[in-house]
Amino acid sequence: MANSLAVLEKELMANRERYNTLFALAKRARPRLDEERFLANLKQFVAPLISESTDALIGPLYELTLELTGLELFQRSPAVATLWTELLPAASSRLASQPGVIAASLTNAVYNLEREQGVDWKFWLKQMEKCQSQCPESETWLKAGQVLSWVCGMAHYRESAKALAESLPSELAETLVPRWDAVRDDPWWSRRPAPGRVAKVHKVGGFVGFGGEFRRPPEVVAAGPNQFIVSDGTDDWLLSCDGFGATLKRVVEFEMEDVEKSDISVCDGEIIWSGQKFPFPEISKIGTFDVAGQVLVCTGALSHHVHVFLGTAVG
Repeated sequence: MANSLAVLEKELMANRERYNTLFALAKRARPRLDEERFLANLKQFVAPLISESTDALIGPLYELTLELTGLELFQRSPAVATLWTELLPAASSRLASQPGVIAASLTNAVYNLEREQGVDWKFWLKQMEKCQSQCPESETWLKAGQVLSWVCGMAHYRESAKALAESLPSELAETLVPRWDAVRDDPWWSRRPAPGRVAKVHKVGGFVGFGGEFRRPPEVVAAGPNQFIVSDGTDDWLLSCDGFGATLKRVVEFEMEDVEKSDISVCDGEIIWSGQKFPFPEISKIGTFDVAGQVLVCTGALSHHVHVFLGTAVG
């Protein structure tokens, strides 16, 4: 670490005028940018990534650290701080070729994962380090990160992630998506209940005053396979869901698709399917519900949450 810090300091001194100009420009854009904090961030997060003095490596990391310090992300985001102290040092050899692209892409990815309700960003970091040996090229590694984002709960990435997984070597795809052979055809495979049964798989949303999305109890309508439009009367969200997760993304326009209907229905506190009743007390005060295939989504009359249920047909 001491040697890396010396290398960093030598580079900053050798090109002091350029780096001072970059800091001044960043300070003008973000007046709250603190010089002492920035220097501390350079020592803590950048120095461990450096083995030799090269502007091609230090320059892009300096500029990115300026931006992240100005946004206070190292202090506000445990995911970003963990990325820079754990994953990036483990991948320091990859940074030599495209330091700015790799560090910025991973930082953006893990920050978005952290902000999404129910998404496991720690698992994403762990798997990204694990799959490195199967990714000889950095481009492949970044693609693996996009696939893992879906696996960690970003359901709205499903179609693009599946396309990427198809383009990767089969062994890597299987590492990223356990039982990829089954999941590619059935994105609910890992959560699907026994035939003739219904299981609750996800709960999303919440009151906007408590960090949720909705100003009042929302309503739901099926919008396509594994997709639903959820509205609180003011804004509309696209609910994407599968066996890995469920996400809500605000939409203005969305093209509705035909969906397969089933005989699932709901009354207060019960889901009725093929003549069987399944008690779920959390929907005792039912608001609205709709079905897409074997996926049922319910809202409550007095609740700001959205409940996702999954059934499995008999035979």
